[in-house]
Amino acid sequence: MKPNHAYIKKRLLLYWDQELDAKQVDRVVRHLQQCAACRDYADRLQTVYRRSAVEPPPLPPFLWTRINSRLNAPPAASWRRMLKPMAALAVIVLCVFTGHYLGETPAADGPAAAVSEEQMIYDALRLNITEPLSEWSLAGAVQTLYNEP
Repeated sequence: MKPNHAYIKKRLLLYWDQELDAKQVDRVVRHLQQCAACRDYADRLQTVYRRSAVEPPPLPPFLWTRINSRLNAPPAASWRRMLKPMAALAVIVLCVFTGHYLGETPAADGPAAAVSEEQMIYDALRLNITEPLSEWSLAGAVQTLYNEP
């Protein structure tokens, strides 16, 4: 079986990178020996291939020394890693308890419920309960409105 030209052209880069098996290498070599057109194409492609080969950049000095020192360094203390999450948890707990404490309403049977509305009106108007109210006074008008059915 005679390999066609497209098959060889597709395998040239793999041939130079040594990624073909022995059977395919043999096919490519035999075809390049027999076909002048493919040999010319391979020469031109190899020129471009060699120019495009870029060498890797040089490694920074003492790179491996720095890597080894970090690998051999003792691990950071575990309490330091937990410091931020624990502080955040403490702030959240403090906020929850403060909100609960500030949001509590006095109990219905506590001292605040024992004061009647009438007493609050008297206290707001700074009236003495023992003093009789005139119907024409502001406090008397409030009391009249309050007592009407």
